[in-house]
Amino acid sequence: MICKSTNKQGKPCKAKPMANGYCFRHNPETIQERKIASYNGGKGNNHNICEIEAIEVNSILDIPKYLVNLINAIIQGKADIKTTNAIGYLTGHLIKAFVEGEQAKQIQDILARLDEIEKTKL
Repeated sequence: MICKSTNKQGKPCKAKPMANGYCFRHNPETIQERKIASYNGGKGNNHNICEIEAIEVNSILDIPKYLVNLINAIIQGKADIKTTNAIGYLTGHLIKAFVEGEQAKQIQDILARLDEIEKTKL
C-alpha cells in the first residue's frame, strides 16, 4: 500500500501511508509535527563533533598514530564523517608536504656535495 497523494511531478507518492491513507509528509493532520521535525532535523546537521585529541605532527612518522586515533573515534561515535573526511583530506596534503620537503632537502644536500667536489677539483 502507498500514500494517496502525488509528488510534484504528479506521480503517486511511494511512501508508506498512515492510518488515513497519507504518508507523514502528505497527511493534512501532521502539518505541525512536520514543521517541528523539519526544524529539528535542520538543527542536527550543524553540529560537527570531533572528540579526539589534537597532536603535534612533526614528521610523517607521527601521522599513522593520529589516523588510528581518528579511526577509533569514528568507530566510537566521537567524530562525525564530515570532520573526519576533512581531516583525512588535509592529512593527505600534509603527507605530500612532508615528502616534498624531504625531497627538497635531499636535493639541497646533493647540490652542496657537488659544490664541495667542484671546489676540491680546483
